[in-house]
Amino acid sequence: MARNQTSPRALFGVLLTLSAFAISANAIPPLITTIAAGIGARYQAFGYVIALQYLCFALASLTGGWFTDRLGLRERTLVLCGVLGMGLLFYLGALVSAFAWFVAWIVPVGFAGGLTETFGSIIVSQCGRRDSSKLLSLSQVFFCLGAILAPQLVAVLLSRGVSWRVAFLIFGTCISVMAGLFAMLSRRSANGRAERPAAPADARPEPRARSSVRDPLFLLLALSMFLYVVIEGSIVCWVAPFFEKHLGLPADRAASRLALFWSGLIAGRLAVLVLPVRWTLWPALIAATAGMALVVGCLAFGWSAEVTTGMVLAAGFVNGPVWPVIVTASQHLRGSARFTSGVIAGGAFGAAVGPLATSRLIAHLGWPGFFPVLAGGCVVLFLIVLAAGRRAAGGMESAVRRPAEAAGTPGG
Repeated sequence: MARNQTSPRALFGVLLTLSAFAISANAIPPLITTIAAGIGARYQAFGYVIALQYLCFALASLTGGWFTDRLGLRERTLVLCGVLGMGLLFYLGALVSAFAWFVAWIVPVGFAGGLTETFGSIIVSQCGRRDSSKLLSLSQVFFCLGAILAPQLVAVLLSRGVSWRVAFLIFGTCISVMAGLFAMLSRRSANGRAERPAAPADARPEPRARSSVRDPLFLLLALSMFLYVVIEGSIVCWVAPFFEKHLGLPADRAASRLALFWSGLIAGRLAVLVLPVRWTLWPALIAATAGMALVVGCLAFGWSAEVTTGMVLAAGFVNGPVWPVIVTASQHLRGSARFTSGVIAGGAFGAAVGPLATSRLIAHLGWPGFFPVLAGGCVVLFLIVLAAGRRAAGGMESAVRRPAEAAGTPGG
């Protein structure tokens, strides 16, 4: 398949949209208690609201993949709709006055975010070399920067007495500016699907691809993505409360441990950029998931706050490569936006399920059970990634062997 001829300017615009999505997703959680007080709701109910947001993200990934496959919509169109929608919705969110309206508002916010991150990531994965995850790893650094910026900006605004409604207007403006830059920078780029070269007149038509849900490799990759996001999302959600409630740190120092985890993620994704290209797909994914099992397994034994802090940074580092490598491998193996968007949807389901499931886990087992259960999940993830890698290698060998066998078959 020919590669997408996205210009560097257009690519930078796509990276901005990933930062915009990260800002939209990470601006709401630190405002939950303030919003709840402002609209007369229980802040505990917002866990279900965030879960609904990511279920709508998954729906956007699945339906958007169908639109690109069946209706020929370009990925850029879906990204533009998503990022423009996010900016507009934050303006509208500032007008929400009741919990029911907030729930109704979060549905399109989740859907717009799903279009933005899913198809922005697919555009990035279509650029550069198909067998390298370096570019997508770099794009996820932009996501992490947005994820760090949003709560820091919330902290500054709240410390100055700015209301959550004004904060929404500020976030809406930031996202809208990024949307405008993306629209401008990508306007003249060949940003849709890469066109295939014309087939020879005597070429046989390609067989229709099997449905993704009947493709064992799709199921393995989607399950890998689901488990990874459950683990990452659970750490992001609960690492600060773990330090505060279990290890006894003050709230401000506990919150800084989350920033350390994000910093580790950034370092892990930047580390992929210095690897030889041949190590940036399956070798990086297998090593990263093995590292997750090792580091989170060590966290399960219980340590002092200082040692645990270093391990949280290490956990971020080994988590870093996993998401972008799974997405790149998906696009590399099938070259289908529908296939890849389905794998990303698996991660969105994980984002919806993870924090809710681990909240019940903490309620039943307490904080000492948190990291041991996550460590078990990391081991399962590592085994699934090994199985996916073996199947992918087997599929590539078969693809190479079939043309060779056909060439050696005498004509009738």
